[in-house]
Amino acid sequence: MVWFVNKEVSLPSGKTLTVLTPQVYLVARNLDVTAQGALISARAIVGNINGDIQNSGTIAGRNLTALSAKNIQNHGVVLGNTVNLNAEQRLVNLGGKIQALDSVTLIGGQGVEIASQTSHSANTDSAGNAFAHTHIDRQADIHAGGKLTVYSPKDVAVKAANLSADIIHIQGNQVEFGTVATHNKQHYNGDADNYYRLDQTQEVGSQLTAKNDVNILSENHTALRQAGVHSDKGTVVIGSVQGDVQIQEGRHQEQLSFGAKSTHHGTLQTITSVTKHDHHYDTAQGSAIDGNNILLQANNGNVSVQGSNVVAENRVFEEDFEKTSKSGLMGGGGLGFSVGSKKEKVEQDRTQESAVSSQVGSLKGHTTLQANNHYQQTGSVVTAVNGDVDILAKSANITAAHSDYESNYKYTMEQKGVTIALTGAVAAAIQR
Repeated sequence: MVWFVNKEVSLPSGKTLTVLTPQVYLVARNLDVTAQGALISARAIVGNINGDIQNSGTIAGRNLTALSAKNIQNHGVVLGNTVNLNAEQRLVNLGGKIQALDSVTLIGGQGVEIASQTSHSANTDSAGNAFAHTHIDRQADIHAGGKLTVYSPKDVAVKAANLSADIIHIQGNQVEFGTVATHNKQHYNGDADNYYRLDQTQEVGSQLTAKNDVNILSENHTALRQAGVHSDKGTVVIGSVQGDVQIQEGRHQEQLSFGAKSTHHGTLQTITSVTKHDHHYDTAQGSAIDGNNILLQANNGNVSVQGSNVVAENRVFEEDFEKTSKSGLMGGGGLGFSVGSKKEKVEQDRTQESAVSSQVGSLKGHTTLQANNHYQQTGSVVTAVNGDVDILAKSANITAAHSDYESNYKYTMEQKGVTIALTGAVAAAIQR
């Protein structure tokens, strides 16, 4: 609605006048705008900008949103029945949402980047305790009721984003589905014997969900790291014309060091307990690809389905230490007692490496993996529930991942002092 309101206007001479000016009033809806954002809304929004477009608000074309510019950066929301964004150079969607009832088309002449946005906070208090946290603050989300098309003659990079549509088609010179790293740090530093130090790092990958076909195609290189690709009833095609196709895993790492010391003073005895725990986890988060039919194809390169560049594996190391010291008066065998000290120590550690697989499988049709040169599969699962698995290559190497387990336990006891005890006939006489 447009309403005329009184507003003071300053003339070049310095004189001020009160004039009627048009004021636009819009009804905000949850889908359109937040209290922090600006809104552009119309039946159709069409813009051809010579410079750059940077959006942190909401652009909502009810029927059509079509924007062309030198560079396009979206941190906000873009809506429409049809959404077309065309950047002469780079198109970047960082933590933004793009949604259309029908189709979404994203084109970047010099590259397309779709990534979630992270935020970081850190604090150290007066006691020396340190905390830091990195998490995904704004998830990149693109949804189309019909077809979602992402294209660049250069590179397409997708990190920790959610993409969903009826049909998904992604194409570029290089197409990489990477990850975003999150971090959690909690360090409580009491003293040398009392502490709790936790460090966690976890990769977050992308999720692609389609009702029908999914096509991820490149000219020179296609890589998916900790990605989930799912088609309800279509075919998933992941390929490269000249380069390799790689399906990889992300990592989840955790380090924890814990120590506690306590001392109990009795009338004639002092007991000191020391407990320490350390563990290091490095676990794999594999990729998962499923659909009615699966085709992984490298026309002139290699196809590798694996947990990492070497092997899909989890690495776990744990170490525990317990020590109990007693000093003073202690009970002895029979009728007697000991004066001195006693130390008991338990040390144990565990090292484990176990395989974690990436998974590629068709639900109803066939799974085809085609490499012009070499096919490598290590510690991974390739399946076809109701069809065939076809592997076509000049050479193929299918190897199992190994699992190792090692455990060590050590108990040490040391006792010093003097023991006084009554035994034999004297003890028997006292007991009677």
